Amino acid sequence: MYHTVSQFCQEPILFYSKFRVKTVISGHIEETLLQSKLLGPLDEMGRRMVGDRYISMKDAVGQSSFLVVNTDELLDFPRPLTSQWVYIGGIDSKKRSSLSPFWNTILSMRSRSVLVSFGDTLPCRRRKDILLQAFSEIPDITFIWHREDSASLNQSNVVVVQKFPGKDLLADSRVSAIITDGRVESLHDILSGGKPVVCIPSDHMQMRNCHQLGKRGVAAVTDCRDLTPSSVKEMIKQTATTEMRHSAKILSEAVTSKQTSPEERLIRTVEFAAKYGSSVDLHSNDDVGIVQRYHLDVFIPLALLLATVVLLVAWIARSAWDKCKKNRSQEKPKAESGPTADGDSEKPDESSSTEPEGEEAVDESKETE
Repeated sequence: MYHTVSQFCQEPILFYSKFRVKTVISGHIEETLLQSKLLGPLDEMGRRMVGDRYISMKDAVGQSSFLVVNTDELLDFPRPLTSQWVYIGGIDSKKRSSLSPFWNTILSMRSRSVLVSFGDTLPCRRRKDILLQAFSEIPDITFIWHREDSASLNQSNVVVVQKFPGKDLLADSRVSAIITDGRVESLHDILSGGKPVVCIPSDHMQMRNCHQLGKRGVAAVTDCRDLTPSSVKEMIKQTATTEMRHSAKILSEAVTSKQTSPEERLIRTVEFAAKYGSSVDLHSNDDVGIVQRYHLDVFIPLALLLATVVLLVAWIARSAWDKCKKNRSQEKPKAESGPTADGDSEKPDESSSTEPEGEEAVDESKETE
């Protein structure tokens, strides 16, 4: 089966979706807070130390040759970008290695195993109890839970571990899925592992990542606030479907089959920037106004021209219709007066035609006499 690039790189933009509205609003709020609370004081300090030679942080980013982004382009939202952006997602990912006897023993306990890995913080306080209740109702699956503390959860099918070779475990066929919050640190291992995902985000950035995994068809997503034991069991059931497993495998092949690795891409980018620097003009998004960025200078004149043509055609059609309607109204009285005139002209003929009949009657009476 052949798969085109559009299957992985193209995605329709949901202009009016609830998530998109949240993303735009929160993005502007974060940018304002970042500028006022962090970048603003740093710029003020830099001006006092350097003087007029100081370049603000925002201008420095705009004048940079490249912007290195620690994410994968297959999970990024479609948006207007320049050639400055360089994706190096997964650069800190370790190479796969064989599993130790300890992990082989754990994976051999049951026919299926599911990894559970969340961040260091646990904003969703009720998530632990809900997951344990759901796990207790699925005794035929071993849940390997990565936690910072080694406290036992007192459940036979839940194994708590502190160290977690996620990439090696995801490459094993005995692992069927992973339950995570969608944090950035584990995204590349999840993508390259080729396993379906149960995504339970608890903040905005995690929701963004989980949303993208769900759009690719490799994740079942539910918000932490809507989590219930029944929803957890249903999502685990979804990860066992053929469609989701196939989508996860295809996405894994797409991630691991790139022409250049993140390390090679970063090295080439740094070498290019060091050799040519600012001599190569790579325009930043900040150099382009809103009108040019969204091509309003092209679309607005075209829209006005189209509106003018439509109004002109509508005016011509309306004028033609009014003229036809007026002609019909003028022809109608003539049609009504025409038959009466003809009737009056025919009356003398009738009288004249009756006179010969009277003369013939007189002649006939004379002949009888």
